[in-house]
Amino acid sequence: MDRIAQPGKIRMKRNRPISTDGEVARDGPLYRRLAQELKRSITSGVHPVGTMLPTEQELCERFNTSRYTVREALRLLGEGGMVDRRQGRGSEVISSRERPVYAQSLTSLTQLYDYANDTRLVIDRVLRIVPDDQLAIRLGRLPGREWLLAEGIRTTSDDNPICVSHVFIHQDFASVGPELVSHAGAIHRLIEDRFDIQVHEVHQQITTEKLDAGMAARLGELAGCDAVLVTRRYLASDSRPILISLNWHRLAGFAYSQVIRRE
Repeated sequence: MDRIAQPGKIRMKRNRPISTDGEVARDGPLYRRLAQELKRSITSGVHPVGTMLPTEQELCERFNTSRYTVREALRLLGEGGMVDRRQGRGSEVISSRERPVYAQSLTSLTQLYDYANDTRLVIDRVLRIVPDDQLAIRLGRLPGREWLLAEGIRTTSDDNPICVSHVFIHQDFASVGPELVSHAGAIHRLIEDRFDIQVHEVHQQITTEKLDAGMAARLGELAGCDAVLVTRRYLASDSRPILISLNWHRLAGFAYSQVIRRE
């Protein structure tokens, strides 16, 4: 059983107490105080990004506490995006600071418009490309077709990165290119207004993929780490793709919710 020697301290071997700060009440749960101590060890560089935290057993022995307490503390660090926990591998430090959980809940085109309006897509460059065979397969179109590509990063209103975005615009609508860098709002809405066309439906697919070095740097991650790839295909009523967006999110801190009702 975990024992609290006095407010703000945990009885441990060698009398090494867990310190507390203003973020955690002195009489708060033990696992929260342990999480704070581990967090400090990460932010101070004792356990830098890319290293492994001590095992659960080592933490139990070091802090003279139960495995449940250790697991709950590690769970908090995982939810904060600071560690990546893998069964049988341990807890890898993936960030030196906490990251807010970014949750999406999209069940209609209206919510998709709201999502674009409530966030900000900062476009780095716009170019015309002809995808190679592999990218053409990903886009679901035949090779040799030209697309307008807008690359950038989507952020919250306070500039926290949400995802790296690559938006592929069908060549029929490529004339919007000069407007994209200064445009605020949904790109598909811009195309609807300019060409008197409507998005009839959006096909969404969520998979995982490794981040390359460039994307990892934009998201504050390590190259090669897993990310969530959200692919959206915006289709007209004749099934013609208006645009296709590929969005790479950090795996830690990503949540997606959906409401499914009986027809």
